Amino acid sequence: MNKREIGRQFMHLSGIGAIFFAYFLGSLITGIGALFICSGFFFFSFYVRWKEEIRKKLPVRVKKLEQLEDSVHHLINSFERESTKTNYMGAIFFFLAIGSVLLITPFQIAIVSIIVLSVGDSFSTLVGVHLGRHKIRVNPKKSWEGTLGGFFAALAVCLLFTNPLTAVIASVVGMFMELIPFRINDNLLMPFSVAIVLWVLSFAGLVI
Repeated sequence: MNKREIGRQFMHLSGIGAIFFAYFLGSLITGIGALFICSGFFFFSFYVRWKEEIRKKLPVRVKKLEQLEDSVHHLINSFERESTKTNYMGAIFFFLAIGSVLLITPFQIAIVSIIVLSVGDSFSTLVGVHLGRHKIRVNPKKSWEGTLGGFFAALAVCLLFTNPLTAVIASVVGMFMELIPFRINDNLLMPFSVAIVLWVLSFAGLVI
C-alpha cells in the first residue's frame, strides 16, 4: 500500500470526529457543517480545473496566494486515489454522505452509518492490503481477510453506540455494499445503505 492510500484511509477514520461533533453540537449543525465542507471541495475542484484561465483574467495576481492555492491542492489531492478523474471526488462524496445522513435520518441511525463508513471501509482496505490472501470471487479486488477485518472493526465501534443486533446488521450491510462492485461511489453507497436498512427495520421495532 502506497502512502497515498494510507493517508486516504486515515482521512476516512477522521469521520469519527463528526460523531463527537454531532453529540456536542447536534446533528443539524454538524450536518450543515459537513455539507459546507463538501461544497468547499466541490467549488475548489472546479477552480483548480480552470485556475489558469481564471488567473489570466484577474486584474491583480498575488503570487504568494497562488502558491498557497497550489499547495492546498497538492495536499488534498495526495489523499485521493490515483485513478480518480475528478479532483476531490472522494472527499466530496465522503462529506456529502456524512452531512446527508445526519440531516435526513434519526440521530442514532446516522451515527451508526457514519461509523460503518469511516471504520469499516478503512479497516477493510488496511487489513486487505497487508493480510489479504483469499480473493472473493464476485470481486477479485477484495479479500475475505479485508472484508472480515472491516466487519469486526465496524462492529466493535458500533457496539459503543448501539445495541448488538443493530451493530451486527449495520456492519453486515455496510461491508456487503463495500464488497459488491457497484458503479456508485462507496462513500455514498455504504452509509446510505446502512441508514435505509436500519430505518426500515426500526419501524418494525427490530433495531435501535
